[in-house]
Amino acid sequence: MVKLILQAINHIYLPLIPQQMIPQKDMLPHYTYEDYVHWEGKWELIYGIPYAMSPSPVPKHQRIAASLVAEMGTTLKKCKGSCEVYHPVDYKVSDDTVLQPDILVVCGKIEKVFLDFPPALVVEILSPSTAMKDRHTKFPIYEGHGVKYFIII
Repeated sequence: MVKLILQAINHIYLPLIPQQMIPQKDMLPHYTYEDYVHWEGKWELIYGIPYAMSPSPVPKHQRIAASLVAEMGTTLKKCKGSCEVYHPVDYKVSDDTVLQPDILVVCGKIEKVFLDFPPALVVEILSPSTAMKDRHTKFPIYEGHGVKYFIII
């Protein structure tokens, strides 16, 4: 886990700092879902490290998301299955990792205030501020926790 945290920090925030200069895990604050639920604003929590979800998505991002949600919703209604499309929902991967994909397709009933099982499909609409995190940090988490389909736009 330490290696993943260091890779995330290295890829996202510290691309020019040598590996030996990055703080060790015990020097970084480590947050959990219990902390996360008390924060104001929009956040993601990845391996205990908080990531602000701001600024709000630009209009182009919102248009793409709205079009996809409408199209997916229409298609899923025709299937008459138990799958539904959602805008960002807290996907609690573990006690120290909570993700908010742009769009999710969930097959099954969400019983809690968060999704606690892998969605069938995740869509991330990239922006300059999220591209590295979505591609290099979140993708391996989705893949490692059983998300069958991951679309990057």
